[in-house]
Amino acid sequence: MDHDHTRTHVLIGDVFRICLTGLRKILESDFQIVGATRDGQELVRLAGELKPEVVVSEILTQFSTADEMARRILAASQSSRIVVLTGHRDAWSAREGIRAGAAAYLLKDETPQELIGTIRAVARGRSGIISPSFVEAGGESETVGVLTPRQLQVLRLMAEGRSRKEIAAIVEISIRTVEFHKCELMRRLAVRSNAELVALAVRHRLLGSAASSAA
Repeated sequence: MDHDHTRTHVLIGDVFRICLTGLRKILESDFQIVGATRDGQELVRLAGELKPEVVVSEILTQFSTADEMARRILAASQSSRIVVLTGHRDAWSAREGIRAGAAAYLLKDETPQELIGTIRAVARGRSGIISPSFVEAGGESETVGVLTPRQLQVLRLMAEGRSRKEIAAIVEISIRTVEFHKCELMRRLAVRSNAELVALAVRHRLLGSAASSAA
């Protein structure tokens, strides 16, 4: 099969034939679809053989959980980024999938534009992307639970009233990176201001020990 090397290569998986066909039609105008399967073992084999930049799949029946799927795909193709699709509003599964190495975890009722944007983002190196609907489904405590240690550290320092310059010095990152973490926190926690971020940190008792938190 000839591949277009100018576009992101995507491997797709869904247990239902009609869903797999729909997924291909949604994505094929923006990405190079290098393979499609309804079988979990085949998904892992194709990932190892084709080394796609992004794997987009629901949790196929051969996998017990999203984290098992992520681990097996990454064992076959370390460079592939994984976007998990699900119809279940299970914030715990989302958290475990991200911790196992999935770059994104989306509900199937998100828009095609949201999926396309997410694939583009993970292809550029973004990770830890969680469907916004999980905030509504699992509550903000579940969403806080999927923050990385670095994000939690930045959130705690912000809640302590530290300036961007102070946070950069404490965490040993650039001011620009501090701003990036802040934007990610606001997006993932569905808040619109520093005050809302601080209020959320206080509600979840995240103040204290920020300076010593490890990335």
